[in-house]
Amino acid sequence: MSDDRFTAHLPGHTGRVLMAAFLDAPDHLASAAADGTVRLWSLTEQRQLAKVRVDASLHCAACNQTTGHVVVGSAAGTLAFSIRPH
Repeated sequence: MSDDRFTAHLPGHTGRVLMAAFLDAPDHLASAAADGTVRLWSLTEQRQLAKVRVDASLHCAACNQTTGHVVVGSAAGTLAFSIRPH
């Protein structure tokens, strides 16, 4: 992204986005939000590929870009998982 223009609109999260990370696939982006969801997006298709709901509001999140592993933290504790397309 070499310029400052809007390139995609990815609707879905209803809470504050805490983390967004590009994954090993060139057009895949993972995001996690305070709404308790982690989502996998295709930037080329501008659509959601997968969604994982956590039973609590998220406070923080981190992602390993190579493996797709996501770690999220909430008042309920910490959870780690992989997110892949359906």
